[in-house]
Amino acid sequence: MHKFEYKEEDIIRLDKFLVESLKDKEISRTNIEKLIKEGCVTVNEKKASKPGTKVSKGDLVIINKDSLETESDAQMIPEDMNLDIVYEDNHLLVVNKPSGIVVHPSIGHPSGTLINGIIFHTNGKILEISEVEDDIRPGIVHRLDKDTCGLIIVAKTHESKKKLSEMIKNREITKHYHALVKPKLEYQKGVIDAPIGRDSKNRQKMAVTDFNSKESTTYFEVVKTGNDWELVKVELVTGRTHQIRVHFDFIKHPILNDPLYGNNPDKTTDYGQFLQASNLKFNHPITKEELNLSIDLPAEFYERMNK
Repeated sequence: MHKFEYKEEDIIRLDKFLVESLKDKEISRTNIEKLIKEGCVTVNEKKASKPGTKVSKGDLVIINKDSLETESDAQMIPEDMNLDIVYEDNHLLVVNKPSGIVVHPSIGHPSGTLINGIIFHTNGKILEISEVEDDIRPGIVHRLDKDTCGLIIVAKTHESKKKLSEMIKNREITKHYHALVKPKLEYQKGVIDAPIGRDSKNRQKMAVTDFNSKESTTYFEVVKTGNDWELVKVELVTGRTHQIRVHFDFIKHPILNDPLYGNNPDKTTDYGQFLQASNLKFNHPITKEELNLSIDLPAEFYERMNK
């Protein structure tokens, strides 16, 4: 049995609400429609008959089924990739993910993901985590958007994943990013402290809002200035979805080339937003050794700055 309470003000279709609620499990809309038509879904204890059934604030949706079929379970296949591995030992590895690469398989991206390459690299060993946790994202302890490049930690064992996840939760891993923003900022350094929640008008986006939001804090410092842009170094205190992109859009200095935020007129190339996870600092979850890992900016950043 799976229970979900709808907490937002706007009315939403039942199938859409369940797609969003089950996002982490990667359940397709087709499978959700099948569950509804089979009579496995109730809204406020009444059996729902149609995928388009309306759900309002406070409604309780229940899926009366113990296990849910996913379409991504079968996609945990090894694929030979040219991984840029910055650090690796028996417990974890840190990869420099290129822009344009999805982290793990999903309905829309069944293959060609970072995890497919890591399965190949570890000769399938990382899949042992899935066997222990029934997890379709083996080893993943934090995320990077498809078009955000840079450092991502991947656990290689169940023990290291558990400890790394706790470290993420307790904010024991320091993350620094670099981003190109436009126009120039009014201050050389600052703090953006503004709560983030789901955008009420576009549910694919996040937004600064007081409604159903979580505290979100971002530190920034300008490190290089151009004629119409600035390169900023960013430190995340919290780790909300799209946090850096949302916060800089909120202060009217969106990240260059961002296709989702800022109505950015600079989106002129196939390269994604100019945002890189450039540094990770943390104590190794097993050995306790301090790791301080950094990478250079990708060539696309320099090309844009020199344009």
